[in-house]
Amino acid sequence: MRVGSPGLVDGHRAGPRLDESVTVDNPLTLTEYSLRLGRRVLQKRAYEVRKANGQFLTPAPVARFMARQLEPIADGARILDPALGAGTLVCAVIDRLLSRGRPMEIWVRGHEIDAELGTVAAEVLEHATQMAARRGIVVHAAVRVGDFVLDNIPGPQMRLLPDESRREREKVTHVIANPPYFKLRKDDPRVRLVARRLGGHTNIYT
Repeated sequence: MRVGSPGLVDGHRAGPRLDESVTVDNPLTLTEYSLRLGRRVLQKRAYEVRKANGQFLTPAPVARFMARQLEPIADGARILDPALGAGTLVCAVIDRLLSRGRPMEIWVRGHEIDAELGTVAAEVLEHATQMAARRGIVVHAAVRVGDFVLDNIPGPQMRLLPDESRREREKVTHVIANPPYFKLRKDDPRVRLVARRLGGHTNIYT
């Protein structure tokens, strides 16, 4: 499943519109907003379920620190988060660009295995895109719901993209991610996929 454009899942509206509590004059940042909405989703789930899936959102101070490490972000940057969650890290990047206030255009792509979190991230990024536009910053955002590893390593050649045309179309200049870290079972398809390429214990994003 793919959120073809922010807020749309398979061409249909993903769910109810999020509230408009984040505005240019509101001190609540996009980073904090994404965390708030992500926590609403995860607090309904048992701790054991969240632990099994590595679903612990990156705290705002850590997200901001990671966004700073991504600098410099120039006009035309293409940013990837392969473990998007509620979109907190990408929001931290956009918050940083908003604070600079310089007109520019960027592309943002996120992958999230959890459909509910992916829908939240899509809505948050739609809101972020609107906020950025008011500051002269054009953000092209796309969210894909699915397993980044399985979706992007399709065959015996270990490549992040399956063909050269798609590689050129979706090349990235920056990667920001705080993926879940836990060991995978030997029969996990991701382990089998890289079994002849990596030794030792494989975690979810080795």
